[in-house]
Amino acid sequence: MFRPLLFIASLFIASLCAFAADAVTLRVARNELPATLGNPYAAAGQPGFGVWSAIFDGLTQIDIQGNVVPSLAQSWSLVNPTTWRFQLRPGVLFHNGRPLAARDVVAMIEYLQSPRGKRWYLATEAAGIASARAVSDGEVEIVTAKPDAILLKRLAALMIVDSDLWAADEDKFALMPVGTGAWRVIDWGRARGRAEFAAFGQGWRKASQITRLEIVPLPETTTRLAALKSGQVDIAEGMSPEDMDDLEGLPLIRATVRSTQVMAIALPNVDRPNSVLQDKRVRQALNYGVNRAAIAREILRDRSRIAAVGCSDVSFGCDPNLAPYPYDPERAKALLAEAGYPNGFAITADVVTGFGESDQLIYQQVAADLTKIGVRLTVRAVPYPTWLQRYLQNQWGDADAFSLAWDSSAYADAIRALKYYSCEKSNPFFCAPELMPALEASDQIMDVEQRRQALYNINLTVKDLAPSLWLVEQPFHYAYTDAIETFKTRPYGVLYEQITFMPGAR
Repeated sequence: MFRPLLFIASLFIASLCAFAADAVTLRVARNELPATLGNPYAAAGQPGFGVWSAIFDGLTQIDIQGNVVPSLAQSWSLVNPTTWRFQLRPGVLFHNGRPLAARDVVAMIEYLQSPRGKRWYLATEAAGIASARAVSDGEVEIVTAKPDAILLKRLAALMIVDSDLWAADEDKFALMPVGTGAWRVIDWGRARGRAEFAAFGQGWRKASQITRLEIVPLPETTTRLAALKSGQVDIAEGMSPEDMDDLEGLPLIRATVRSTQVMAIALPNVDRPNSVLQDKRVRQALNYGVNRAAIAREILRDRSRIAAVGCSDVSFGCDPNLAPYPYDPERAKALLAEAGYPNGFAITADVVTGFGESDQLIYQQVAADLTKIGVRLTVRAVPYPTWLQRYLQNQWGDADAFSLAWDSSAYADAIRALKYYSCEKSNPFFCAPELMPALEASDQIMDVEQRRQALYNINLTVKDLAPSLWLVEQPFHYAYTDAIETFKTRPYGVLYEQITFMPGAR
């Protein structure tokens, strides 16, 4: 079986270009490139953040422990409960040589609050900002509508672009983006099968050794594995658990990084007066009706944890002691009978596949489990651009449910996913008005431990509300050649600029 896969990989990658003798090229296989290429506001999590974080920077960033650390802002201060001052890192250049200025930060915030900017996924992160102004070229003042305990985390998700080029033509910018990151785009390479990047030598965040970066989009994990085994790439991202097991005895290294994402199927209750999902007992029954432990054990080879709610304890505010729904089909059937569905019902879910480990197999198993409690789940795969448009507009046609990860990867805080599953979201799909006072209050708790406990309590309530069918955490599985000496990641992907090879390996 391996030879056909190797042949397929060769067709995708063809021959790799030979660069200058002193160039050190890192070749990476991942499932796909961002759907919007160099537009960093269209999505969060993978596959976008892993690439965008190489090209762009936010004012802040989140380290591997989930802490807020400086990025384009070297320091900040809270002037009063709603006013923040950020001092920009001096000497930062965009890829085109223009110096970063406070006006670029202001332009980003104002754009995301404009009617045009609000259509993007990350616009919500700027919604609580009342105003932004340039105090000087090197200082920005941001005023929030109310005290915001997680503003510093939100700003890690909002990448700064060259505001002049962005304002001139967003679509053209996406094809040739200009940021301040360690890598500048040479070519997205859709015709040649790989995207190419060059290390930005004048950047504040310099590559340690690698001078060229190639990202090869290979949708199938088996094809990525074949490319890695044959030496055509150095790193394979998004590997499946069975592929990781297949690496035993080979000169390759495996790494599994716990994620802040939880695989889930959203169970909407907004604008659906006749939906079976209006009833909390039905939503709870679906959670009792899926054998998560079996999915984690048999499909994910014990390389993932089952989800209690929509966050993993990697994220701030997620209680590690909160127990998940147990697998209890009898309890599920009893709840369905209480809700008036003793014979079950049929529902349809639109899902995006290829983003999580073995997600197609997991959805199939979910459907198989639910048939045992009388629920006939039809799973329909939809392309990500189609899914994103429907999500932003909350227009799902005849679909009753849809895939949506509880994603805290942008800033590793439980509140992020909670807000997306709340009345606060633009065009909300799930709304529990009784939950909103606690959510809004948590934003204003500046004491770290008090806020942590508040989020624990919110998640306990959310577990009872069951706004989604929680499945498993989505760890990132990486495999790479043993010629790599240094391999580092953050919650949202590989730090390509910090990769180094063994002496003499390149």
